[in-house]
Amino acid sequence: NEANGPSAEDIREAGDTIDDFLESLPEETLSTRSVHDIANIILDDESLASSSGALGMMIMNARTRRGRSESVGEDQEDNDTVRFIIGRVRRRIRERNIGRSIRRREEYLLNKYIYQLKPAEVQEMRELVRRFGQKLKNRISLRKKRVKHGGLDVKRTFRSNLAHGGIPFRLYFRDKKIDRPQLVVLCDISSSVNQYSRFMLLLTYTLQGLFSKVRTFAFISNMVEITPLFMEMDPERALNSIFTDTSFTYGFGSNYGRCFDQFVDGYSDSLGRKTTVLVLGDARNNNQDPGIDSFMRIKESSRNIFWLNPDRRHLWDWSDSIAGLYAAHCTEMKEVNNFLDLSEFIDKLFK
Repeated sequence: NEANGPSAEDIREAGDTIDDFLESLPEETLSTRSVHDIANIILDDESLASSSGALGMMIMNARTRRGRSESVGEDQEDNDTVRFIIGRVRRRIRERNIGRSIRRREEYLLNKYIYQLKPAEVQEMRELVRRFGQKLKNRISLRKKRVKHGGLDVKRTFRSNLAHGGIPFRLYFRDKKIDRPQLVVLCDISSSVNQYSRFMLLLTYTLQGLFSKVRTFAFISNMVEITPLFMEMDPERALNSIFTDTSFTYGFGSNYGRCFDQFVDGYSDSLGRKTTVLVLGDARNNNQDPGIDSFMRIKESSRNIFWLNPDRRHLWDWSDSIAGLYAAHCTEMKEVNNFLDLSEFIDKLFK
């Protein structure tokens, strides 16, 4: 059997051992050393050579064959074991390079201004959003498992143990509920924040399963509920429908005050003590009535009100921006112009 060389199972086992060993090497080793140098490290590693596994046996045979040679040169490339190790090292370096490229691409997208994302990049971001949503779902699920029950249900425990003279042989606990927040989204879809709004609405659609209830409204100078659109259509069609609908406009440009007035008059039933309100927009009101009384009523009728503003903070209250006026009545107004900022904010909501 030894004359026929290692079996397929031996080769798989040896390959796994090499992969584990390469995984333990510092990043710079795989980046700066040549393939042959790394193969030499494996062949000369005493712990691998003395192991009882298939790789140890292959290394010992290779050492015997290569005799006194101090490097993995051309003469040794004929050795099956050496060629096998070199091939494995090359594959792992290739995988690491691909992995680095993917990580660099993801970091670029995470930090790029949302309003600068190209349509193809928005499609790429969908996978990052999906993974982020899954991470949050897993966290909520884990929290439910950790909190299995509420406090002791004294009445039920006593009634169920009457047969034992009231001695509590078995304890009963009240059900413990992990309350998921309700969400109301008010999204400015005017041309100044068009790309930002598209991405934010896509994110809202993707993450809506994390909330017990979601109602979504879009506005320019009219407030319109768009919740049914996301129930009836796929998100892309819904977004295209929203951004071509003329019912959002009345007059010229954004009118936050008018829209907050309309929300209070027509949609106050969407608010409650469990509701988090999320306003998405740049707070540029075209020098019109800000509707502060209505905005304060929205705040008073909900649990929290957060405002995510795509403008850089130094531009707040500049020109027609009245961000500071609204910020004074928010739980928090936050500068959010890339997905990294956004994910940190949403992550905080579920802690």
